[in-house]
Amino acid sequence: MLKDERLDKIMELLSLHKYLSVDFLVNHLHYSPATVRRDITQLEKMGYAKKSYGGICLNEHTKPIIIREHELTAEKAILCQHAAKLVEDHDTIFIAGSSTTTHLAKYLADKKDITVVTIDLRLAMSLEKMGIKTYCTGGLLCDGMLTGCLATATLKQLSCDVCFFSVSGISDDGELTVMTEDFGTLLQEVIRRSKKSVCLCVDSKIGKRAFFSIGKPDVITHIISNTPFRSEIVSQYIGTEFIVIDM
Repeated sequence: MLKDERLDKIMELLSLHKYLSVDFLVNHLHYSPATVRRDITQLEKMGYAKKSYGGICLNEHTKPIIIREHELTAEKAILCQHAAKLVEDHDTIFIAGSSTTTHLAKYLADKKDITVVTIDLRLAMSLEKMGIKTYCTGGLLCDGMLTGCLATATLKQLSCDVCFFSVSGISDDGELTVMTEDFGTLLQEVIRRSKKSVCLCVDSKIGKRAFFSIGKPDVITHIISNTPFRSEIVSQYIGTEFIVIDM
């Protein structure tokens, strides 16, 4: 098992157990205590976890995508299945990196001659294996995603038929929010440059507010969720189609 594979496996186990002892990891991974401790130190440096009582525990404040993609998987997959119906043959689409949009890849297999632009390196590799023409932006690599001014500059040169994204929260007054300024600025740019913009929102995000607001963009054409929105939120989006998927 390569080092990156071990780190991914430890993070998967942390998503289930929240705390793991060194002894548990030694027995589960079949590596020496010294190797396991080095892996724990590496994950702590990355900000994903922290040492605790002879082991490691999850850092809930910087939960990486490898953890989030194992949460609410059924709900996220069904949203993406319906979202993919908005893609037509020959479209150019943008997929923002998130634990929700990563499920889109498997529902694009039957689309003909589409082009995908993404900031998500793991998603890009999956799409390439499927034979889908895929472009990545430039930018600062963080948690498998390319963000920052270089990524946004790339998107300013492009036009897309559809963009797909998710947010960290939709507040009670309908404000869309994400965790970082870089990601929010990138989304604002790609939404402006897309004919259709589709926000995927699991119910756990409704009524929440994160650090950076991307506002209530008038150009959002679809919001897809697994639960109905209150009328007060819907009224904030003139011309937006709300699609509720019955789970």
